[in-house]
Amino acid sequence: MNLQSRLDSRLWNTISASYENRDYRNAILDSMHFLSQVIRDKTGLDSDGTGLVGEAFGTGTPLLKVTPMQTESDKNIQRGVEAILRGLYHAVRNPRSHGKEPDSLDTADSIILFTNYLIGIIDVSKSPFEQTSFLERICNDPYFPTRDGAFVVLFLNEIPMGKRLDVAIGMFRSKGQIDAERLKTVGRELLGLLTEHEVTQFCEFVSDELKTTRDEEGIRNTLRMTPPEYWKRYAEASARRIEHILIESMRKGKLNRLSGKCVAGAMGTWADELLPHFWNQGDAISTLSRKILSDDEGEQDYVFNYFFDTMIKLMSEPSGRLRVYLQERLKAGDKRFHEALITPGVFGWSEGWGKHFEALYTNFVEAQPTPATSDGIGDDDVPF
Repeated sequence: MNLQSRLDSRLWNTISASYENRDYRNAILDSMHFLSQVIRDKTGLDSDGTGLVGEAFGTGTPLLKVTPMQTESDKNIQRGVEAILRGLYHAVRNPRSHGKEPDSLDTADSIILFTNYLIGIIDVSKSPFEQTSFLERICNDPYFPTRDGAFVVLFLNEIPMGKRLDVAIGMFRSKGQIDAERLKTVGRELLGLLTEHEVTQFCEFVSDELKTTRDEEGIRNTLRMTPPEYWKRYAEASARRIEHILIESMRKGKLNRLSGKCVAGAMGTWADELLPHFWNQGDAISTLSRKILSDDEGEQDYVFNYFFDTMIKLMSEPSGRLRVYLQERLKAGDKRFHEALITPGVFGWSEGWGKHFEALYTNFVEAQPTPATSDGIGDDDVPF
């Protein structure tokens, strides 16, 4: 029976090039490198050699348990596996890493087969962190205290550092199965734990989905889970594609003033938090300005309810046409415009928007309101 048929396929794929070239010394080293990687993948550790073995299998509560650790015999087996692994690094890997003595076929077969045996033990060892069960808790635990910030921090601290990116991507893939509030709270807290390099990798993964997805709920969930400041870290083409979807929805947006619900354009309301980061900010602002100028109260109320404060922050002052129209509505006693323009007053009347409306705002007299009519309640899946 040849060696390949007796090995884990992953191990064979790792050593095959050296082994088939009769470079048995490097085949042994390749098997040890693979053994180390199996331990790292299982634990999330990034150390090496006997240090890696000690962190994974040693101490009173090892990261990897090869037995239930209940009886003295269990503990002896755990210590024995740790000692064997340490011995492999001391007696097998290290001498071959520093020396150049060739190994025979028999020696290579014996060591590689024994390494294969140990990999089997590690594969079935129990870890206190298992990604599948961890994601199951996020998705399905009905008693998950999402609003308890201290719990969320403790919960996420269970993830080994080397596994955080994997869990973040797992959450993103499962986003449709996770409660909306939990997705936002846990997802954003988890993303805050990633390294700069891991954030880049995560954003690349998200970009791949955004460049083709047609699933509006999937887009909403992406925006729930990810902070708005990530927007410019996505591939520009992917981000601009989603901006187009949001702006097209904004163009149709209307609000039923009686119900406070969207009649149309709910998808577009998700753009509000992102507007400061938009690539195509000008088109979005122009779209919102046109809606205020439309004389359609449903369109105007849509902007006032979801976007107006953000518009004011992004525009140093209104365009000439918009300024004149807002002044006309204040003179006409339109309470909706008076209420919307409270924001410049908060920022100060002397600059920007405020300087154009202070007198009209201060001397405002409300006209007799016209009863609003209900357009029916439609698309109302908005972010707040």
